[in-house]
Amino acid sequence: MRLLFSLLIVPLLSGCVLIAAGLVDAIGVNEPADEATVKKFQDLCAAGSGLQIFQRAENVNGVFDATFKTKCGLCEHALVSAKYSFVEFEISADDLPRSPKQHFFDQAYVTGLGFHRAVLKPAHHPDCKIFYDYHSNYWPGSKEASAEHLAYIHKKLGNHCIATTPIQKVTTQYAFREFSKETVIRERLFKQKIEWSNYKNGELFATYTKYTLNKTIKRHKGGFYPSEITETISCPMKDNSEYAPPSVEDVFARPKQISLN
Repeated sequence: MRLLFSLLIVPLLSGCVLIAAGLVDAIGVNEPADEATVKKFQDLCAAGSGLQIFQRAENVNGVFDATFKTKCGLCEHALVSAKYSFVEFEISADDLPRSPKQHFFDQAYVTGLGFHRAVLKPAHHPDCKIFYDYHSNYWPGSKEASAEHLAYIHKKLGNHCIATTPIQKVTTQYAFREFSKETVIRERLFKQKIEWSNYKNGELFATYTKYTLNKTIKRHKGGFYPSEITETISCPMKDNSEYAPPSVEDVFARPKQISLN
């Protein structure tokens, strides 16, 4: 019996030693990107990173939010900060939450599948029923927390609410799309893109391209398992700082004065 116990313990202890050795080896290890990847990053940055405007549009009253999976994610900025009269967007079956318990921001605006138009209305306007049904029950089981949330949203929207109505088709030709997923060019090198385009014919008004390189991966012991810290660099850059991504109104100029409904 004692011999059997020894035979079981020795492999177990040996395995522990191997795991521990792996942890020790991982402490303080830096893994820089290979020279070819760094060169590729530099070439891409030099060739075409940043904002490229082919033509600007003037007196744009409304835009179509073509960003996949964040339908009407542009609504708050476009209506409040950029002061467009309306934002149009589309909801497909793929955009809806897969579970009733899934937290889905766009439920504040959704009126069903198809095309929709969002406009800004004065707070408590009856057209904002869907908006209030969502935000007034933002924290189920806590009326106080939901009321605080709604007050925050009102302040964020300048004491307005967002009303949505179904529409048969998109009425504006000005489409804005922010590609939410990074494109993997090669290991450690990624590309993000924004497009301003003509919804009717697909013609581009402008593009914005950002490249990101995972320059160094630093591995160190964090608790029992090794953890990683990734040092990244991006372009375009200015004074060693990232440019803020451009906004929809940088290409689609809105009228100087717009009256809110």
